[in-house]
Amino acid sequence: MGARCINSDPFWPSIDLDNLRQQLQIPPAISDARLEVAAIGAVIRVNREFGQWRRGLKLKGYNCLEQLRAEPEDETPVLVRCYLKAVAAQTALELESHFRETDQRLRCHDGRIDATRKKGKKGDNGHG
Repeated sequence: MGARCINSDPFWPSIDLDNLRQQLQIPPAISDARLEVAAIGAVIRVNREFGQWRRGLKLKGYNCLEQLRAEPEDETPVLVRCYLKAVAAQTALELESHFRETDQRLRCHDGRIDATRKKGKKGDNGHG
């Protein structure tokens, strides 16, 4: 089984979902599908944030971020690491936001159930 990756624009490096899960210490309770959705959202956001910068670099002849290296060939370029870190941070925010919204929906749902139960208690049917 090969690495599960997200590839967006050829300019940007691929995002390895297994490495991302390990880096962010995401528990197995969060499904691969949920992680992938969060990571895709993160990639879209980060790519949008850096879009103008990328366009300028492409006009200067750079076809991928890896070409902007100052490090020896055997090291990951700093800008690639920065991009991967930005995607990881945004993925964590996407996951946090999803679970916060889910938790709020559950609380609202539980609140409606509790309110309904309270209404059904003595005195609500007009019989004291």
